[in-house]
Amino acid sequence: MKRLLSILVALVLSFSMLGGLSVTSSAEQNMQSVRVELAAKKDVTVYITRTGKKYHKSGCSYLRKSKIAIKLSVAKKRYFTACSRCHPPR
Repeated sequence: MKRLLSILVALVLSFSMLGGLSVTSSAEQNMQSVRVELAAKKDVTVYITRTGKKYHKSGCSYLRKSKIAIKLSVAKKRYFTACSRCHPPR
């Protein structure tokens, strides 16, 4: 059992020396880039109306009477939901 444990420790140490830990760094970098992309999507401009509780894309037909620009993140914080006709970003 001690022999097996020492072999396992040796394998883990060799793996880390061969750059095995850089795989974790690469995965962390990928996750960071995904977080940045998601944050950028939240800063997209969407549009709301004076009376509705939905947010829309610029050309949506539901925006005929009023059209107020707002950031997606702010719209979500105010509990607006996505329009089912124009399908704005979520």
